[in-house]
Amino acid sequence: MAQAWFKTRRSDTGGTMFPKPLTWQGWAVNLGMVFVVAMLAQMIGRWALTMDFKPLGAGIWLIAGLFLVLGLYFRIVRIFSETRE
Repeated sequence: MAQAWFKTRRSDTGGTMFPKPLTWQGWAVNLGMVFVVAMLAQMIGRWALTMDFKPLGAGIWLIAGLFLVLGLYFRIVRIFSETRE
């Protein structure tokens, strides 16, 4: 089993689990995802505001890329979280 990069802690309001980085790898994943999501959000905003949603295919690919990046982040957190007993 790989070393745990994240420790999950339960939210005060419900059953959601929030990851807390334990090692530098966890911090690097969080920082990298912030930059990638911000870049994709800016590209989607430019497509929506200045390009008037044209071409439609470009925006669809950007939105799909955003969901893929978020899914990858949640997968990395799940794989490298400490095991719960």
